[in-house]
Amino acid sequence: MGKCPKRYTGWKWVVVVLAAAGLTGTVAGCSDSTANAPQTTTAPVSATGQTKTAIAPLGTGSQGEPKQADGLRLLPYTMKDGYKVFHLTIQPVYWQTQPGSKPVEAWAFNGTVPGPEIKVNQGDKVRIQVTNKLPEATSVHWHGLDVPFAQDGVGGLSQPDIQPGQTWTYTFTVNVPPGAYMYHSHPMNDMMKEETMGAFGPFIVEPKGTGWQQVHPGYQREYTLMLNDSSQFGYTINGLSYPATPALPAKVGDKVLVHLINIGDMNHPMHMHGMHFQEIGQDGYPLPAPITMDTIDTAPGTTYDLSFQMNQPGKWLFHCHILPHVTSGTDMSGMITLFDVSDNS
Repeated sequence: MGKCPKRYTGWKWVVVVLAAAGLTGTVAGCSDSTANAPQTTTAPVSATGQTKTAIAPLGTGSQGEPKQADGLRLLPYTMKDGYKVFHLTIQPVYWQTQPGSKPVEAWAFNGTVPGPEIKVNQGDKVRIQVTNKLPEATSVHWHGLDVPFAQDGVGGLSQPDIQPGQTWTYTFTVNVPPGAYMYHSHPMNDMMKEETMGAFGPFIVEPKGTGWQQVHPGYQREYTLMLNDSSQFGYTINGLSYPATPALPAKVGDKVLVHLINIGDMNHPMHMHGMHFQEIGQDGYPLPAPITMDTIDTAPGTTYDLSFQMNQPGKWLFHCHILPHVTSGTDMSGMITLFDVSDNS
């Protein structure tokens, strides 16, 4: 009888055995034809009245989403009645922070930690349909976006929680400046548990007229880095631990825009080797004047927009400077990535 990775139950970790747990069904999806009104399906329930769920395999839910150089998936959309329509499904899936490592359970949007990057333009009208396949209620908060109260995504306050098997549609106009924002679960209960399990993702706003897969005007490269210090996954960037974090390609002379997002519970001073960079925005809004630095102390729940001018070739580390966050005994691991800058000649 094979054991599956640890699962989060209440406030303690337990190891569950699939055969003993009786987790044989998944919550069915449902559609939603009217904004702001959830519609339910009949989901399988256990003898205790709780919805039955199974942990989906690695990669479940991300099909059709382009994988970007920073490792994040990009969420496609369709156009309907002048709105960009996106679809998110949150469910239990297996996740690995390094290839070959033991899979752990995640509660992820569209099967990845972080969830897929939602990329829109300033002024866009959006509808985001969220289907809940978790064994408990959830909701989604659009962190940093100025939305109407009914779209704020706080379960039990601005809306009812999205129950297992339900779909809820959020509708709003993107009226904030271009920059880095995020989304994460925000139910009335168990918000800490759901975020610990990976229920978050980046939300990037571009200037009007920017193509869906086009780099921010004035830059040759654009990356998003989401920092996390979850007890479920450890110290990660975009859900991965070094050396599994992707090397970010660039060429000498490239101007690179980095959206840096701290979704964790700790401060992380991120240090760049070989060159300085400029902080040009915070929480989506531009600074009055850029600040030049080689280390930026990121606070929980805060986003930063950073501008790099790649001036010399090399494999330049970008990492948290709190040593326990970047080592596992003798080896480098955790919250580290690098810029792989090639000579332009």
